[in-house]
Amino acid sequence: MRMRTHARAGLAAAAMLTLSACGGGDAPTIGTGPGTSGNGGSPTSATSTAPSSPASPTASSPTSSSPTSSSPTSEPRTFAAGDCLESSRDPKKVDCSQPHKLEVTAVVPNSEHTGDLVKRAALRNYTCQGEAPKYTGGPAFGTILISDQVGTSADPKSGEQFVCLVAKTTADDSGYESVQGSLKGIVTKEGLAKYAFCTTDKASGDPGKIVPCTQPHVSESFGGFQNTPFGPYPGEDKMKKTALDKCRQMGKDFLGSTRGDIVISQNSSGPNPWAKGTQLTACFVQTDGTKVTKTMKGIGNKPLSSLK
Repeated sequence: MRMRTHARAGLAAAAMLTLSACGGGDAPTIGTGPGTSGNGGSPTSATSTAPSSPASPTASSPTSSSPTSSSPTSEPRTFAAGDCLESSRDPKKVDCSQPHKLEVTAVVPNSEHTGDLVKRAALRNYTCQGEAPKYTGGPAFGTILISDQVGTSADPKSGEQFVCLVAKTTADDSGYESVQGSLKGIVTKEGLAKYAFCTTDKASGDPGKIVPCTQPHVSESFGGFQNTPFGPYPGEDKMKKTALDKCRQMGKDFLGSTRGDIVISQNSSGPNPWAKGTQLTACFVQTDGTKVTKTMKGIGNKPLSSLK
């Protein structure tokens, strides 16, 4: 799947996934059900699309116009965790009980790499991608809750801090959804299933469309993680093995069994998005092609037909 490129694409899910090879030439990998005899580490036959922008925003890029004060006596713009905003480019605060698209997850003091705008932008991406799951209570990647950042031109203290945001994308990944109320702890309160997303075909190949998991689907995201520490790309082979090993264990817990008709796959950032601070892995369970309309969580030894 190509990366989504709406105006302020965010984390993970953002693009809403770097489902096909993250612009780095690294195809997704799959593993057989946890504990089975398959080697699970070989790449699929899927080929990556041309390199594209990273899944997370490069919020350090200046916008077309810097925000200006409405009067000479206006107070300097400030931010705090829990603030709700309508836009990351002109981040006017709104009451969180009113419709809004973005919420501040953290204001992180940081003045590193101010002389290297590219590296600082990458560190900003990486930092904010790590703050989103802390705020929502969900995983770092593989959900419709994604990170964003206040643009540097909109933050008068951008050389001293990172203002990190979270947004909820629409179920079909067409943009940010207006929400009412706070996203703080939302996954802890309401459960991951409500914020996971599914695809109409196998995530390890051509995943087709992103759809709500109540619609017919073959693959289901069940979370993901940020690869640490911030730094250079570790290489495709090492990345695939490390990611698949972690996803396998998570998948075993998610399914509650080892099965031959459901496999576990991973998709991780390639070298291009990694260089821009996107060091993420998403984990999926995918059927043998059978379409289901319910979550595969806890399926155990029940037949796939029970999820239709």
